[in-house]
Amino acid sequence: MPIVIDGEEYMDRAELARYLDVAPSTISAWVSREKMPQPARHVGRSPLWRVREIDAWEASRPGKGWRSQL
Repeated sequence: MPIVIDGEEYMDRAELARYLDVAPSTISAWVSREKMPQPARHVGRSPLWRVREIDAWEASRPGKGWRSQL
């Protein structure tokens, strides 16, 4: 369930990993390689991503995995 802060929906790493159907470590790897948006904010040491930014990023991706290249 997204976290709402100032009327904006956010997801933490675990929620985002479930949403994208990947491991949390994949999220960390993508962020460090700049393959996905950086976190929009942090609560303590926990990064949070805006749901609308992730949806836009996901929609703009050409495909997933090597099979999309066939």
